[in-house]
Amino acid sequence: MKTTVFTVQPGAFKSMEPETTATPGPVEIRLSTTESRNTKSLGIIRGEQKDTGLAEADVLVAAGRGIGSKENVALIEQLAALFPRSSVAGSRPVCDSGWLEYKKQVGLTGATVSPGLYVACGISGAMAHRVGMQGSGFIVAISTDPNAAIFNIADVCICEDLTTFIPLFMEECKRKKRGPLPEQSK
Repeated sequence: MKTTVFTVQPGAFKSMEPETTATPGPVEIRLSTTESRNTKSLGIIRGEQKDTGLAEADVLVAAGRGIGSKENVALIEQLAALFPRSSVAGSRPVCDSGWLEYKKQVGLTGATVSPGLYVACGISGAMAHRVGMQGSGFIVAISTDPNAAIFNIADVCICEDLTTFIPLFMEECKRKKRGPLPEQSK
């Protein structure tokens, strides 16, 4: 007898709106079999799921090696704080360098995510990273490299140093939130 195991990584697919208010649970799928095959369900075993916060975030702001240094992670965190239901993520080189914990890693050897907005900061767009985030609804990429592979899948491409762009962007957001300044008397 041959055993077939199907696994699905959390975040690999966008969740569907529930049709009923029933409590979610295992779903049994019956496959047609031929007479030469005998199949038997052994059940569903849920893997241990680590709560990284990445799967629940509507907005992910991800840091790549292009952020330059561990100190610039604070800038990424400040940008993420502008958005409700957001989280900070990172590429494997960022996690390998100890700039972020491995539970924040997105990519082939990390989490697969599909937020509504994914902001890639200093990420080159290597295939291993794209596999983990390409299901995102809207992708904004910030990189100094005009030929960065991430620009091939991004909806908005910003070719600028993120240490220049992010503070200017955050200031503009704060200004918009405050509203227009009253006219000064002459």
